[in-house]
Amino acid sequence: MSRTPVNLHSVGAVAMEVDVQESVDSEMAPQEWVVAALHDVAKMEKQTIAPQSHATELFDYYSIPAYNDGGQPVPESGGAIHSQKLVVDSGMVLFGKLNPRVPKVWLVGGDFGRRKIASTEFIPLSPIEGKITSDFLYYVCWSDWVMARSREIVSGSTPSRQRVDPRAFSQLLIPLPPLPEQRAIAHVLRTVQQAKEATEAVIAATRQLKKSLMRHLFTYGQVPVVGADQVPIQETEVGSVPANWSLGTLEDIKAAAKGAIVSGPFGSNIGKRFFVDNGVPVIRGNNLTKGRARFVDDGFVFVTEQKALELVSCTALPDDLVFTAAGTIGQVGIIPHDSRYSKYIISNKQLRARVDPTKAHPLYLFYWFCQDRMQRLVLQRQRGTSIPVINLGILRSLPIALPPLAEQREIAEILSIVDRKIEVEERRLNAIVQLFQSLLDHLMTGKVRVAGADTAVVAAGGA
Repeated sequence: MSRTPVNLHSVGAVAMEVDVQESVDSEMAPQEWVVAALHDVAKMEKQTIAPQSHATELFDYYSIPAYNDGGQPVPESGGAIHSQKLVVDSGMVLFGKLNPRVPKVWLVGGDFGRRKIASTEFIPLSPIEGKITSDFLYYVCWSDWVMARSREIVSGSTPSRQRVDPRAFSQLLIPLPPLPEQRAIAHVLRTVQQAKEATEAVIAATRQLKKSLMRHLFTYGQVPVVGADQVPIQETEVGSVPANWSLGTLEDIKAAAKGAIVSGPFGSNIGKRFFVDNGVPVIRGNNLTKGRARFVDDGFVFVTEQKALELVSCTALPDDLVFTAAGTIGQVGIIPHDSRYSKYIISNKQLRARVDPTKAHPLYLFYWFCQDRMQRLVLQRQRGTSIPVINLGILRSLPIALPPLAEQREIAEILSIVDRKIEVEERRLNAIVQLFQSLLDHLMTGKVRVAGADTAVVAAGGA
């Protein structure tokens, strides 16, 4: 069995020394590993409790909502929990059996002096000492050995209500390296996961900074926080703005040319029969990234140049604002200056606004419409019940507070810098996620071997 030492680089500049083992079958474990059924290495603990019988006791509650909202258990009093729950303990692994197409795997954490309980929508796995470590069990549950195969052993009529069959789940085969190698594999994956979590925390903090900046800039203008209480303000229907800012509407600052504010074409004029592989891009709802001055390119479809000429009134040019008019209303995008595309076509559920650049800076307006209080106002003015909509009349009448053009540009630039920081961190996060998936596959199939935790060091947080 030949092994070739290589350097496996992470997102950062530090490398990990590993041995690469050639394998014909990517799912075949190395010869010196054991392949075992889950029930041979982990017990499926099924002890339950009725928390309401302990109404005043505070539990650490591992619930599906808590998993989706940051992955931390929620302290919850027994009296607030109205159904039977699993009794769990530190080191156990919880595998989400409801709709396994949306992965949920939880490693029960440290002791905070409270009893731990979990939703019965998890399969609880307690590692058998001497056979498998908690960390390795957690990561192997994320691998194709378990995660991919769990999706094949479900019952239920619809994907969202399908559940993994616990009996079949217990019979899934997993690789079982020697305990030192299990610890080393888990160490590598944990290091990358910690880098991922750190990057997610940076993104969350930067998004919160942006929200705070928007709230301050659109209320007090460009003044330090310590001087905000000295700024004269005026009250508007969307709240306080600096007293020296002018008030108006989108109608007041639209471009002079005819058709400055228009709605998209009828759906029949932009159907699939007009789509081509390469032409004029059509902007759809999934191209707009909420609150961000950029488009998601992979959501574009394209129409022929001839069809674009027929829909010339629905053309969107650089610096035009695009609003979603139906469904998820109020999302706004600004047409970028992109050398690949000189123009776009808006879809039938969108509105487009072109403003006079001598009156308003388009990027400033983009951020103005992205702020929470404007989003709330749009929701208040929507029409319809089953399908909320906004029309051209609503769009034209939306209030705008305008500082001098120079200040508009400065505010737009401040917020753009924060957006660029978020984009850099999101690219970093995407690279770390890809690294984790690659390592998970290679480590769990023995393509990449690690000798021990002390040598398996990955620095995944670099630029």
